[in-house]
Amino acid sequence: MRKFLYKSSLFIAIYLLALFLLPLLEENKETSDAFMAAMNDKHMAASKIKKPKIILLGGSNLVFGVNSKQIGEAVGMPIVNMGLHAQLGLEFILNEAKNLIRDNDVVILSMEHLMTLEGNKELQSLAAYYYPESRTYYDKEERGLSFFLEDRHLSFKKIIDRWFGLKELDEVYSRRTFNEEGDGTLHLPKLGLKELGSKEVIKEHKKQEIHALNAFLETMMSQNITLLFSYAPYEQSEYQKNREVLDKIHETIKEKLKWEIISEPDDFVYPADYFFDSVYHLNKEGRSIHTTRLIEKLKNRYGKKYDKA
Repeated sequence: MRKFLYKSSLFIAIYLLALFLLPLLEENKETSDAFMAAMNDKHMAASKIKKPKIILLGGSNLVFGVNSKQIGEAVGMPIVNMGLHAQLGLEFILNEAKNLIRDNDVVILSMEHLMTLEGNKELQSLAAYYYPESRTYYDKEERGLSFFLEDRHLSFKKIIDRWFGLKELDEVYSRRTFNEEGDGTLHLPKLGLKELGSKEVIKEHKKQEIHALNAFLETMMSQNITLLFSYAPYEQSEYQKNREVLDKIHETIKEKLKWEIISEPDDFVYPADYFFDSVYHLNKEGRSIHTTRLIEKLKNRYGKKYDKA
């Protein structure tokens, strides 16, 4: 019994020592080139804008799909692209937006069909590893020890990857791909993949997501903001495969969603040649065409005010 207690105590002591020594070996989070570390830069960019702005919300379709500067110039407002990853989840993204929105802002949600309300917990934890404030976006409970252990676990995994070269960083999915507005740029000169990722059979009807969007609108009623809902760009054959359920989802959205809807399900459907590596990620040509179409939607909404676009 004494021997068992000794070994158990020694193991716990070594484990705790390792937890506290990890920061000496881990990467500098502030200067990290990791893709999710860009959340810091996006929040910094948003905080620097002191007048009414456009906030783009959504997943990685925004990273790969728009020229934000062109949109901002067309509308005559500063703009920040907050898009990172659809699997962060709609609840995470909306909670994040609450910290960014100011009076007279215009919020455009470009939502992938695969985005769920809850999101992926592991990816959310990774976001919190680089941007600790984001823990409140997906977990409202006070879990100090749990978060600490989660952070140390991620630190250990990162150290192993870095020191043993288990993962080679793709520059397209790195922090340095983002420009000042928050758009991804390093994929633009590259050729896309012949076989696109993120293909799926869509089954959900988005009732939970619609409820969350309406609840968000209610919390924003005291602020003079504009909330616009848009579909994300989508590859043509995937749209045709899922068309029946997408039409049903759209009917529900038109009936139930209180946000202003600025696009139809097929408005931003493009052939495969316009995509980079996913059925939601546009290449240079697709990005240019999609940006122009999105600007046209905004011009149609606002009338001649933005005809200079």
